[in-house]
Amino acid sequence: MDAKHVSNTDEELIYVGGLPTETNYDDIVIIFPDVPSIKVMKLWLTDLNLVSALFLVHKNDVPLILTYDKKKKFINIPPLVVIPISTFKHQFHLQQHPKNPVRTPPRT
Repeated sequence: MDAKHVSNTDEELIYVGGLPTETNYDDIVIIFPDVPSIKVMKLWLTDLNLVSALFLVHKNDVPLILTYDKKKKFINIPPLVVIPISTFKHQFHLQQHPKNPVRTPPRT
């Protein structure tokens, strides 16, 4: 599922990387217990033997995903990469279209 296929504008697509190999769909809800509604779209095993996940949450719940405290319950989970896809798309757009691009002087 691609971010452009998300029809509900109140939902945010979240990427999480660095989950343990044994992570399954039900574990995502357990890892983020304060988030009331998580729709897991996809889990996959990376070349580093870690699991990555894509899931949908309500936009109001994004801060709960970004500021959760995993150390209280999950000591064996390594540091996670958590990226709201809309933020990623915005940053990518800014990198591709900077307001004041640095111009390289022509070669002589």
